Amino acid sequence: MPGSAFEWRPLVAPPAAIRDPDGDGLELNVESRTVPEKDHGTYAMAQLTTVVSGNPAQHQNVLLHTDEPSRIADLLARALSDGDLNRTISIFDDGMTMRIERDGVDRWSVTCRPIPMPPPDARWSGFPAFAFRIHRAALEHARQQLNELSRILYEGDKS
Repeated sequence: MPGSAFEWRPLVAPPAAIRDPDGDGLELNVESRTVPEKDHGTYAMAQLTTVVSGNPAQHQNVLLHTDEPSRIADLLARALSDGDLNRTISIFDDGMTMRIERDGVDRWSVTCRPIPMPPPDARWSGFPAFAFRIHRAALEHARQQLNELSRILYEGDKS
């Protein structure tokens, strides 16, 4: 990225979708990452699509730590294995929270909120605040996609 203190390089990685096939949710497409440097974190830049009430919105240049896909995958794995899980994590360089809780048999509710929430009279906007439901098969598929993305990002750390 021009003007960045980090050296960025393009990355070819599959997208990861946290949503039922035709439902609301998130789609993450990582497009570049920083070159690993001693004493600095490693970051990735992505395009994030939020789908709310069936309407997709593109969010460009979403910054994330390269370990975030793995952290999200771990959250989804815990949701699949722990019937009482109700947990919130911060993602996208602390620009969004994601909360997941069981909402029936083989169904979960996911709530996403921007950090910080814009005040009612704000002239700026970030990520939307929204919630969606996701079923077991889509949750398992999202976990697999995020693990694959995490593997690709980890391999980049070794180069």
